Amino acid sequence: MKSAQLTFTKICETKCFTSLKIIKQHKAVKFDGFKFKQKKINMKALKRTLISFVCLIAVLGIVIVGGYIFVRSKYGIDLFRTAGQLKTLTQTVDETTLCPNALNETDFEDLKTYFSGENFTGLVKYDESKGYKGYYTDFAGISGGVSSAITLTEKYTGALAQIMF
Repeated sequence: MKSAQLTFTKICETKCFTSLKIIKQHKAVKFDGFKFKQKKINMKALKRTLISFVCLIAVLGIVIVGGYIFVRSKYGIDLFRTAGQLKTLTQTVDETTLCPNALNETDFEDLKTYFSGENFTGLVKYDESKGYKGYYTDFAGISGGVSSAITLTEKYTGALAQIMF
């Protein structure tokens, strides 16, 4: 190495054409050596980076497992089951499959016609500005007492409860 530096210095001191040629050759050799060292350094850096990456993944794994165990033991919450339930909550709800006997507009109309008999005329009335979807109960509309048994279906009972409360 020392001889190469001395040679390089001597060449720089002389200012002839051949010395410029030697300088170019000397730089090329030095550059090739630098490339070789650079590859060696890159391999070491790559090895360190891979080791760091593997260690980071291991630490993250330990933290996630430790956090899961902590939450499960401290609060009694299973995070994986909760994540599955969150997926269910984000789906759209189909009311016809969940509640096949849900009340609809025709049930309120049928209830009004059912209570339009002799004794119950005016019990269920319709006015857009009042009640539930325009239907409301008016107990003053009942004339006289109840003389016969009242039999209501499930839908009629649900519609009457919805209107009253």
